[in-house]
Amino acid sequence: MTFSAAGKRFVLFSAIEAAVLCCICALLFRWNALSGEKGFHTLGEIREEGVIHVGVLMNPMEYYLHQGKVGGFAYELVQVIADSMLVKPSFHVYYTYEDINMALLRNDVDLLAAAETPTPEWRAFFSFTHPLYVSDVVSLSRRGSSDSAVDFGTLPSPVFGGLSARVFREHPQWRMHIYRTSEDQLLEVMDRDGKPDAALAMGVYWRAYSALFPNLAVKDILPGKLPLCWAVRRGNDSLLLTVDRFLKNYGKERDFARLRRKYTDPNSSERNRMAENSRRIPFGSISRYDDLLKKYSAEHGVDWRLMAALIYQESKFHLDVVGKGNTIGLMQFAPATASRFGVHAASSPAKQIEGGCRYVEVLKRKIMREGVTDSMQIVPMIVAAYNAGGGHLTDAIALAREVDGLDPTRWEGGVKEALLLLADWKHYRMPVVKNGSYHGGRHTLRYVKSVMERTAHYQAVVDRDSLVEIR
Repeated sequence: MTFSAAGKRFVLFSAIEAAVLCCICALLFRWNALSGEKGFHTLGEIREEGVIHVGVLMNPMEYYLHQGKVGGFAYELVQVIADSMLVKPSFHVYYTYEDINMALLRNDVDLLAAAETPTPEWRAFFSFTHPLYVSDVVSLSRRGSSDSAVDFGTLPSPVFGGLSARVFREHPQWRMHIYRTSEDQLLEVMDRDGKPDAALAMGVYWRAYSALFPNLAVKDILPGKLPLCWAVRRGNDSLLLTVDRFLKNYGKERDFARLRRKYTDPNSSERNRMAENSRRIPFGSISRYDDLLKKYSAEHGVDWRLMAALIYQESKFHLDVVGKGNTIGLMQFAPATASRFGVHAASSPAKQIEGGCRYVEVLKRKIMREGVTDSMQIVPMIVAAYNAGGGHLTDAIALAREVDGLDPTRWEGGVKEALLLLADWKHYRMPVVKNGSYHGGRHTLRYVKSVMERTAHYQAVVDRDSLVEIR
């Protein structure tokens, strides 16, 4: 049985992606060898620091079931593991398998608490725990759609790459669409006019979610069991043995069975309670402040999902947070900014959000006066200005006008790169730079990336009728 043309392209894409990632891995390992560094944190070092850094994948369904808080099977299980190790977990959320795997390769995290399938390519760089569970492979489609679907969505991931090849061998007539995130994939499936018609998914999760979506059909594709594991860096034996030993022992306990039922059984009492909460608070809401965000964002001409992403980044929707430099509240205003917009620590959520929307509108107008008119370019500049300060952002725009090859009206290929140059003496001493040097450029770029990804996540999931019909 032969592959379709799209299937061949996908297999080629997966092979190229694996080759590129393996080359990067090899270079990282070679660098560590030459520098004499192991790179990763051993169990002893983790205990000494008191923190284990854990990489998790954003799960949009669990996010909204928990009403704007990050949650799910991996979070609860990691909390138990961390308690047994006498350390605190620090969660790092990623949106794609590519990002989360690279995070472990860079030693940004110690443990990947994400469903991975041990493949020969990754075994060269990662060590895997024994399977936490096994899963069948299913297709997701809109209920009532034709069973003869030919457009099929998948993810370029270690889990789905090989599976997609197997699916194509059994369904050579299908055409493949590749999506970076699972939510993009699902939203296209649920769109009445969208492509693809179906999506590849792990049944262990989606059989439970199907109870919440009357419009979602879950069908068997490959009944064979798929082992799903967690991973650490290869050579980090002390951490692997500790996590693996815990998982083997905990897997025999009743509490682990309860945890599995909660996240995989659509009829579990805990899952039903979560669904009931979703009926009381509209499924698809971001936070308890959604109505205020929509009201004041509309008044000041900004996207309420962007404001929600900024608030999440700053305070995780906690009203009484006091940060470094005495920043306060939902928006984490510095004292001078708070005073300018009439906000103080005891201000109501409405007052804080209204002040935040006014401030973002001020930043937007400031950027537009610099000649940036494309809304797609303005938004990341607003986010950068929120983090770095409006003065440093306008300095970056001015510097981009002076440096060959940079476009002062664009974020990528212009202002983003100029912002980094503000840390360089020969650039921040140029006459166009009015606010001096700025050495936080790399932090600001990470901040912008995180807020933009979360904004896109909010824009994709909320306000989609096909996803919010709760039984």
